[in-house]
Amino acid sequence: MDPAYGGLWVDYAVGSLMHQQLFEMNKEFEMVGLLAESVDISDDGLTWDIKLREGVQFHPPNQREMVAEDVVYNFDRIANPDTGSPRRSQVSPFESWSAQGDYTFRITLPQRLASIPAWNGFMGLSVLSPDALEERGDASQHPVGTGPFTFEEWTPREELRMSAFEDYWADDVPYVDEIVLRPITESSTRITEITTGNVHLDRNPPKEQLQQLRDAGKVTVDQQPSGGYRMLHLNPTEDPDGGRSPEKPTTSLEVRQAIQEAIDREAMLEIVDSGIGTTTQTWFPEESPWHVDYAPYSMAADPERAQQLIEEAGFSTPLPITILSSPDDGAIRATGRVLRDNLLQAGFEPDLQELEIGTWVSRLGNREFDIAVDWSVTQLDPGMMQRNYNQERFARPLAPVRGMHDDLFDLWEQGEATTDTAERQSIYGDLQRRLTDLSLNLPLHFRNRVEAYRNSVSGYQTHPHMLNWRDALEDANLQE
Repeated sequence: MDPAYGGLWVDYAVGSLMHQQLFEMNKEFEMVGLLAESVDISDDGLTWDIKLREGVQFHPPNQREMVAEDVVYNFDRIANPDTGSPRRSQVSPFESWSAQGDYTFRITLPQRLASIPAWNGFMGLSVLSPDALEERGDASQHPVGTGPFTFEEWTPREELRMSAFEDYWADDVPYVDEIVLRPITESSTRITEITTGNVHLDRNPPKEQLQQLRDAGKVTVDQQPSGGYRMLHLNPTEDPDGGRSPEKPTTSLEVRQAIQEAIDREAMLEIVDSGIGTTTQTWFPEESPWHVDYAPYSMAADPERAQQLIEEAGFSTPLPITILSSPDDGAIRATGRVLRDNLLQAGFEPDLQELEIGTWVSRLGNREFDIAVDWSVTQLDPGMMQRNYNQERFARPLAPVRGMHDDLFDLWEQGEATTDTAERQSIYGDLQRRLTDLSLNLPLHFRNRVEAYRNSVSGYQTHPHMLNWRDALEDANLQE
């Protein structure tokens, strides 16, 4: 529950009910102000003065007004190496930050950075009560933020209980008096709980039972594009040696493109996510302002073209190659196995290494793979994608190609140098096409967010990136 340490989507989605960032992504995939009310950018683009909402209150028992010094405290905490926060890279592009009075938070930059709202709207940069952090040391047992709901009680593996914050800064919300979040792993139990009314919402109902929920007549099954996607990392570097095939085939552009042609993305979507989503070869869904329509490789696999590319690269077939996967995550396991079968048919000799999730994380971070199966949460802005490629600015990128493909970084710098949306869309369209051609990271398909909720719940709408209970209520007129 401490956003400085959380890394899973559910950490962000649940946490966002209790603590908030300066910006957030709306349902149209646009970055908008949350705790930030407005922004004033200097003529040289290197100083951003972020005007904070006045009257925003921290929750009890540390209730008082949030001011700019509180934002400074939270940024300092994330940036401090002693904190050990994996979110530290989110403040690394900033030169400094400071409070300019009570209601202005200033960020100064070493170079232009138009994606500042996205860096400040991603998981991790929530504003927590400094008083509560000083008292408790961290927020893992009792987060005190500014969100619409306050923490009440957490019983691990059983339930997390929150109540409506009466002094929440937005008018007339939240409507719900209390939220109880329960982890229910058994699919049949989840179906029973929501159809009988013991549960109002299932944030990820079993895909194979969606029709059963619809047929029940008391439940709405809703889905929205999330922007989150299944993906592969291809290692383009000579180092390290561990976990890789001796010939390190993914250092070859033609081999990486052969992998693109070998993948049956349509079958992958059906098998891994029950067909609920959209195949892709780029990073942003059609609903996003950053979407680019570009798919130079086959969506359904072209094994003959894959073998031709392997031969053009100077390798003989079958070509040994390693796949890093884990059996501890069902989707990662399924993606790895489909990929193995695809590669077998396309001139490769895949070595599928299914490792427990902790070892998978370690091997992934150390780039000990030829191909690694992974997934990504919704990308908020193309500027943030540089984290995966630029070892000069970010620790442990999975495809460190600064110095190998500097034209990519020229495009990033152009996109960050202007706040004109149309200009950025054009520049980042070129960047995405170039990244797809280089085949360093391979998006496979976008996953739709699927939620089921009781018909008695009104005002709720599935959000691509969070749990949107702030605007929801249970309508007594709709209760069965």
